[in-house]
Amino acid sequence: MPYDVQSMIGQSREAARIANMTLQGEIVPWSDSETVHETTAKAVYGDTAKDPEHPTYQFRVKVTTPAEVAGTTFTEAFSAPSGPASWLNSKFKMTMYQKRYGKLPEVGDKVTIVTNADNFYRILL
Repeated sequence: MPYDVQSMIGQSREAARIANMTLQGEIVPWSDSETVHETTAKAVYGDTAKDPEHPTYQFRVKVTTPAEVAGTTFTEAFSAPSGPASWLNSKFKMTMYQKRYGKLPEVGDKVTIVTNADNFYRILL
């Protein structure tokens, strides 16, 4: 099957335009039965996990603006702080989220999303 060069050029331009942008979105349910998916670090990060059995929470995030990427969904994973003192440690994404948004993540939260040069979406912490 021949490549559609014009389409590929258009997609590359669109990807470049979306890179390094700030977007808006919201946390949506993980599935019909789960709002947040609880798993382990190994399930998310594979063999690179420092503590494979550490509790990790996955959230589904839907982009709401701008219109060109509205409806795009991505997964964000946060490791849970391991104890009361860990909540003060700003390296945990859960702690950073709580500091920025004033509460723990839950379905319906409006969040700011950033993209990098590789078009990876992340919640702004």
